[in-house]
Amino acid sequence: MFSKVNTLMIGWGPHATRTYSKFFFKYKFEPKIVVDLDSQKERVQAELKGFGFKTVVVTIPDSGKDLEVLSSNTRKMFDELCSKYEITHVIVASEPKAHYAYMDYFVEKEVHMLVEKPIVAPSRFYTLEDATKVKDEYYSILNRQNPKYQCKVMCQRKMNKGYMLVLELAREIVRAYNIPITKVYVSHCDGNWIMPHDLFYENHPYKYGYGKLFHSGYHFIDLFSDIVKINKELSKDKKPIKAKISSEFQLESDDIQIIRPDEVVNFFQKLGQPIPKFYDKEASSTDYNLFGEKAIVSQFSFYNEKEKTITTGNLYISQIGFSRRAWIIPHDDHYKNNGRVRHETVDIEIGPLMDIQVHSYQSKEIKDRTVDESRVGGLDNFDICIFRNSELIGGVPFEKITSETLMRHNGDEVIRGLNEDSREDFIYNFFSSSPSTKGELEGHRLAIEILYNICVQEILYKNGESETLTFSVDKLI
Repeated sequence: MFSKVNTLMIGWGPHATRTYSKFFFKYKFEPKIVVDLDSQKERVQAELKGFGFKTVVVTIPDSGKDLEVLSSNTRKMFDELCSKYEITHVIVASEPKAHYAYMDYFVEKEVHMLVEKPIVAPSRFYTLEDATKVKDEYYSILNRQNPKYQCKVMCQRKMNKGYMLVLELAREIVRAYNIPITKVYVSHCDGNWIMPHDLFYENHPYKYGYGKLFHSGYHFIDLFSDIVKINKELSKDKKPIKAKISSEFQLESDDIQIIRPDEVVNFFQKLGQPIPKFYDKEASSTDYNLFGEKAIVSQFSFYNEKEKTITTGNLYISQIGFSRRAWIIPHDDHYKNNGRVRHETVDIEIGPLMDIQVHSYQSKEIKDRTVDESRVGGLDNFDICIFRNSELIGGVPFEKITSETLMRHNGDEVIRGLNEDSREDFIYNFFSSSPSTKGELEGHRLAIEILYNICVQEILYKNGESETLTFSVDKLI
């Protein structure tokens, strides 16, 4: 099926083990090469062997993991590997701080490239210069990309059958009636309770000054921007040409006022759990101002050429919320298998004509899967509620579509949930001989502009300042 595909994969961490290994195993092909750090060599070799893969493992020094430009030795190594193994596809699944260095090298090669979100991340996030790098590095890659070769960003909701249905339905109404999307609300809390002693991890880190925004947060910036871009269907006089954004943040220094370190200890002492030594001295001496954000709420207004508000929006992404974590010592996979549960809401209003809502609420982790997981609280819960002004636009006044009608089944056994389904479809599309344009780097212009502006506002917030920012969107939408 993929006989003409030779893949080089950069990074084999928990995400690759969970997502890409299943894909390779299912479709009976494997990456030719996996590149990781020297310190990870034995682990990576053991995991690949466990899947029965004959993949060659190549490592680079740990000291080079966060370089903005690959060393001459590493570039020479990649030159030789690409030539020897006739590499056609590259997957960048390293820690995001290293994404730019790899993309900077491979964008010059005649290969297809898939990069995990976020596209790039700063090695440190403390200054306005750090924020500017997010935008500059994106355009550096985009402006050098050869359109003959894919450069995709893994935001799997672009392939989510539920969201594809929602976006197409909204697009049809906007196009048919020239009525804009008047309200966009996107909210996501991943239930990943990060306690004070968890802040020093390398995987999904907080110690470099960034947090939720550069972890799962980019998925929802991307989703928000895709909804806003539907307004390109409007007539010229209605199309948004500029936007204003204001943002507020909850940092780690805020979070320890919500649940103080001593209150964390009290929760788990009562359960008889051993308490990490961190809470003896380090908890009180740690400077929590240096860590990344836990939650962001951004408010948007989009204006047409007459300076009139066409669309308003709210984006709320958080790690301060409902969780199933009831243990103080984290599990090995502290990001996905540590009490994390998803609460996700989307609301799209098209003036007086239609309101489309998505509700996706979990109450447990994947390990607790049962036969029926489509209900509220289930692992695969994804309900679409559609409200129509039926006397004007036809159809029924209310319609509900559940994940059960969107997922593939095998008897009573659910094959996979919508998110798992969309990840596989995204990867399959990348390796396809005739891939769609979904996920292409070019389509992330608006998302990057939003990300950049939120980054600037976070730096200002950390400095005790607050500012509403204005940016042009006519060419981005």
